[in-house]
Amino acid sequence: MYKAFLIALTLLSMAAAETNPNCSIEDHHEVYIGELVKKLRTEAILPEVNLKKSKQLKIAALLTTDRKKAAFLQALSDLHLSCQRGDDERALQTVIGLASKAAALAHMAGNSAALTKLAKLKTKANDNAFTTGSGAAVRKRIEVDTTESGIHAGKCTINSYISNDAPPGALQALTGWQLSLKVIKPDTTAETQGATQAMVCETNNGQCSSSSGGTTAGISSGTLYKTDPAANQQTGKVKPSATPKDWVFHSDKIAHQAAHLDTELSDTLATYATTSDTCEPYKKLDDNNFILRVYKIAKGDDTVAEIPTAERSNIKNIVESSYGKDPTTYEETIWKGVKATPLTKSNSGRPSDTKLDSISTLNDLQQIEAFTEASAAIKQNERSSASTSECKPQIETASTCKGKEKKNCNSNCEWEGTDEKGASKAKGEEDGVKAKGKIDKPQTPPEAIHLSLKRHLSCLNFCL
Repeated sequence: MYKAFLIALTLLSMAAAETNPNCSIEDHHEVYIGELVKKLRTEAILPEVNLKKSKQLKIAALLTTDRKKAAFLQALSDLHLSCQRGDDERALQTVIGLASKAAALAHMAGNSAALTKLAKLKTKANDNAFTTGSGAAVRKRIEVDTTESGIHAGKCTINSYISNDAPPGALQALTGWQLSLKVIKPDTTAETQGATQAMVCETNNGQCSSSSGGTTAGISSGTLYKTDPAANQQTGKVKPSATPKDWVFHSDKIAHQAAHLDTELSDTLATYATTSDTCEPYKKLDDNNFILRVYKIAKGDDTVAEIPTAERSNIKNIVESSYGKDPTTYEETIWKGVKATPLTKSNSGRPSDTKLDSISTLNDLQQIEAFTEASAAIKQNERSSASTSECKPQIETASTCKGKEKKNCNSNCEWEGTDEKGASKAKGEEDGVKAKGKIDKPQTPPEAIHLSLKRHLSCLNFCL
């Protein structure tokens, strides 16, 4: 279940793969970070063990005809949902931490890519630039060598890289490349005949490689900066036999931070695994919501607001007798039956008969859950409709008799009282409708009124 990247980091977005015209294997900073992010995207997923168990328990609860058993299963299903939320929170915190470190290393990679190019900046050679002593003012530009301009001119960005196909050889970047950390500095090497730095030289031919004096000046092609190995740590994650790839930074401190991030990310991703709460009910006695719910089910009293103090010492026994006290009894008491729950086309919508244990994907479990919930709702509606039908004749009969005098009573009504005063009511009812004229107080006994109200309220509950 790919939910790990709920945080909105463009760096970590993925798109449909297609040929990437911008990135090459030479863009080693982007390639390395791109492959690292792809691995993070693949490995850092949220666990779904408890979510699946919750769905299985809910389906079993909906399909069983034992209402008390269904209540215990539903309580356990909700407990697993609570455990899933804990799993998600822990995993998400880990992933956010990894994503933040990947973003930090990606930022360093961008700076390093620019500085790596700058470190190779060269001046353009201009031999025989001019001859001294001509008497006229002569000016020549010191130009940049276009082959080593110091500009990182590639079109490959980290985001474009991870959104498209990787160039050949890129898949080995994480394991086959090792960061070689360098620090860039201005090159202050003294000028010499064989120096490779940029220089202006006056020789017999204007070339710095000449040892003969002369009056011709020239500009050599050479560097302006140099790089030294980082002082604190000279590589990123140590990888024996790996190919070194230069990462150039402006300070030893930043280089050391990059080494630390690369090592930590490499080690974490190599061993990354999500963890899930085992969520055994006999280990959740400190979950007040769960144990109160179990207590209510066991006692058959849903009005209990809290477990009585005298009963708290017994809650462990209630939970263990309902679910088991260890993995073996838990499996026997709950999961053996849940796994064996029969699934048919009529009760689950499955194309063929099977057992709940055979359903392995979350998507299939969600479909079965939706089907069983809909079926249960339809059955409840049918029961309500049937109850309404039973109530309707009784209500119509009472309405028919209302207000009738003795002489107008039909076969569905009966008269209680004298010819002068009395009540007309539906046959079989304890309370009637008073006739017109002088009316005495009802003569119905209190206990009969209570039973009648109880019956009518019960009927109305179904009818409404």
